[in-house]
Amino acid sequence: MKPKHPAALLVLLGALVWAGAARAQSEWSSNYFWYAPFYCESYLVYDPTYSMISGYSRTFDYENEGYQVGVQAYFYDPNNIEYYSEDMGEYEEAEADVYSGGPPGNYWIYGEHWGVGADWGCCEYYLGETVTNLYKDPPTVTACNIAAGPWYAGSANLISVSGTYLGGWDATFSNCPGDVSVANWSSGYSYITEYVDVLPNLSQSCTLGISLLTCSAGILLMPAPPPPPPTLTCTPPSVTRGDSVTCTVSNASAGSVSGWSFTGGGATIQGGGGTLSSSGTMVVSGTVSVTITGLSTPLSAEISVTPRSWHTATPNPVLNTTIVLATPPQTFGDLGSSVPAFGNFSYSAPTTITAGPNTGFTYYTTPLTFRNLSFTYNINSDLQNQSSTFSQHQCGNYNLTSSPYGYISWSDLDTQTIRHEYNSNTQSHWAFFNNSMNANNPGDFFETQVAVPNVSASDFNSATNAGVSALGAQILSDAEVQPYGCNYSETGVFLGNVNWIPYVTYPQ
Repeated sequence: MKPKHPAALLVLLGALVWAGAARAQSEWSSNYFWYAPFYCESYLVYDPTYSMISGYSRTFDYENEGYQVGVQAYFYDPNNIEYYSEDMGEYEEAEADVYSGGPPGNYWIYGEHWGVGADWGCCEYYLGETVTNLYKDPPTVTACNIAAGPWYAGSANLISVSGTYLGGWDATFSNCPGDVSVANWSSGYSYITEYVDVLPNLSQSCTLGISLLTCSAGILLMPAPPPPPPTLTCTPPSVTRGDSVTCTVSNASAGSVSGWSFTGGGATIQGGGGTLSSSGTMVVSGTVSVTITGLSTPLSAEISVTPRSWHTATPNPVLNTTIVLATPPQTFGDLGSSVPAFGNFSYSAPTTITAGPNTGFTYYTTPLTFRNLSFTYNINSDLQNQSSTFSQHQCGNYNLTSSPYGYISWSDLDTQTIRHEYNSNTQSHWAFFNNSMNANNPGDFFETQVAVPNVSASDFNSATNAGVSALGAQILSDAEVQPYGCNYSETGVFLGNVNWIPYVTYPQ
């Protein structure tokens, strides 16, 4: 069969080029006619998975009269490249299939249709032509994701591209393609993903060029990842004084360690090398450092040391009737008295650390102990006896307005004398003693005592003795500070005068 109307074909194709230039992407297009008993059609469809235009021209004896049919299909891509197909059907149908995965632009198909008599080659009838076109939009990239390099031999690295009309496109690789392979390829209308495997036999570094439409990158390929850098870790990073710490260098050889050091507590301790760990008792906070061959600066790690619970408790006030008080009372000092005592203290011999970051430091391993640390008091017996002559003369007639020279009541004087000596957390000798014990606590001070290397045990003990003794002197001094007087309230309100000997029988 030959084209019956070649001049008409050229006219139609020219019209399609003009019409197709203005068309947007569509799914399919067709053109057909009926020439009884024949149906003739040309059809094009876009396959987004493979970004391909495919179609056919078909001649069909739709009434099943037994006619033989024929068809010729001329298919043209945007570059005007022709794809030709023909078919003759002995069973009432002929179909010529065509396809192309060419570039974006206008595609068209021109079909010539024939009907044939009972004997093929005799009595051919030219039925006519069908023509249709379909426009293929160019692909666009909206997101480009190429796994950041470097990529190492034996790794799988994702390329993911999304956009429109991407199906059928593929990434291209350049510069070192012999060292990569593409696996797990998948594509669709709006995405492309694939894994790029770097082959294990990659012997030297190279830069792999990757290009997929507007998505491109240059990725460094390397035979193997670089070894992890050396690190220093101290475990645990925070300890109670006297507990142990282990500092360990990772990703290095023992031979590369040229020296350990510790800085803290007013000293710097230098240690040897050739080992990947340093372990020992910690008594002062500071920085552990280790020098590694090939590193420009030493590795370092901080260690925090927290105190032990060695607080010295304040003794409770205890009645001591052997404290002599004149009866009947004649001065405020006779009403009551308190005696704070720091007593004597002792402790075990200190210990010097022989290994680890705090090598050479000396400290105490057991708490400070006391003998006779106490607070005792006594209250005048005449004051505490409401029937005594002294107590009976504390008549309680004081009034700020009507009797400003009057006297305190016995109950107020008794209560405020007890308060003055010990029975107040704010205004008593015991309160001042307790506050100073907390502020100048000998147990807390003793717990923190650490001697730097090369200080003798005797010198260390002497300094400790002096420190504890000074705290004791401060505590006793603070306890001697006078609270509000016995004829004042805890908040400093005057409650009246004390009726001393010689008593005023009829207070004015």
